[in-house]
Amino acid sequence: MNHRQRIASSLIAAALAGAALISSAPTALAAEGPSVRSLTVGSEGTSLTITFDVPVSAAKAAGLRAELGSQANSEGTASTRGIDKGPIYPVVNCSEGNRSFTDRNGTFDVRYNCGYNVVNWGYKVSGALVSIAASTMQETGVRWYKGSTFLGQNAPHNVPVSYSLHGTQGGMNSGDLLHWSDTMTFKVNAGGVPGSAHLTVGGSFVVLR
Repeated sequence: MNHRQRIASSLIAAALAGAALISSAPTALAAEGPSVRSLTVGSEGTSLTITFDVPVSAAKAAGLRAELGSQANSEGTASTRGIDKGPIYPVVNCSEGNRSFTDRNGTFDVRYNCGYNVVNWGYKVSGALVSIAASTMQETGVRWYKGSTFLGQNAPHNVPVSYSLHGTQGGMNSGDLLHWSDTMTFKVNAGGVPGSAHLTVGGSFVVLR
């Protein structure tokens, strides 16, 4: 075999090796089953969507969803009524101090300070979400409505995901029906796969003196 033949043979071998590597990737992915780019974990009033930077197997996404879902009612006082859209709303009395409502994505605390006609509130993301966070979170600020009337929006935050958000909202009186909502976004490393989390929370309750 002359010099030119040896070069040609080497190029052909390299091309075949490259083709083998390219063709093996779909085979490996197929072995793990269908792939997905996002998953959603939600309950009444809240929704968490994680979008992966690269596709993951459906089995891996299902495992992560089950892991996040297993954290339901793990903090505070469990009550699905805290995120109920109605028509029967939970009542927060002035005399009871802090009231906690927890679902799988986090815990909302609220106190009706009737002496000043304000509510003091707090929100903390669940431990399961904190454990996969890979950045600070951007929070839009809680939006408040009294019935259908917009009361205002609390200040936004750029803070660690483990941070306990808190604030005060005025403009309400005993017997008012209040609605609140908030959105948080942050980077995650879920099961070794990077991605982005979009968490929407909210609920409704009545304040009574």
